Amino acid sequence: MNNIVVSIIGAPSTGKTTLAKKVSSELGLVYVPEPARLLLSHSNVVWDQLTVCRMLYHMTKQAMRKAERESLLGVFVDGPPISILIWTALREPQSMDAVVRYINEHPIYCDLTLYSPLTEDTKMVYDGVRYDSLAERHTVDALFQLVRTSNSFHPVATLRGTLDQRTAAAQLSVSDLIYDAQHIVEPSRTPRWVFIPRTGELSGDDL
Repeated sequence: MNNIVVSIIGAPSTGKTTLAKKVSSELGLVYVPEPARLLLSHSNVVWDQLTVCRMLYHMTKQAMRKAERESLLGVFVDGPPISILIWTALREPQSMDAVVRYINEHPIYCDLTLYSPLTEDTKMVYDGVRYDSLAERHTVDALFQLVRTSNSFHPVATLRGTLDQRTAAAQLSVSDLIYDAQHIVEPSRTPRWVFIPRTGELSGDDL
């Protein structure tokens, strides 16, 4: 069987990490934590978005090697490079060119991306340290939706409803992917996280 790579994107505080951990545990995937979350846990560490990008690449590659070595089904990435690009555009636009260059020189291939949008029925755990305001979370979600429509960023399964409903839908989508992987000898894997804005900015014309 070919190991699968699943990722999750979406608005902050929509339960992505909780969902990723649960689905990984239930289906036997190696969980790859969000690098920024790890760095934020060390208040004395100085870091930028390029550091996050490098961490994610190496953590994902290590997880993929572990999955292959231990005959596991694949990996589940919490916060793929496209998330880093969006945060870079919002927080560190001056770093955009370097981040884009690194991602395209170190591509990671994804078989499925789960998208968890911000909706009225989403019970969020507001984190005032990481997210400045509800308006910013809506902005992030709007950017995710813009990127999600890009032809270079598919397949995507949108998750809606409560966290339990989203988790159930995610588990079903990933289970279907695992079934397909078990019955295909050499699936065609195309880059899903490679994103090259021509002007260094996120806009509809660049997608």
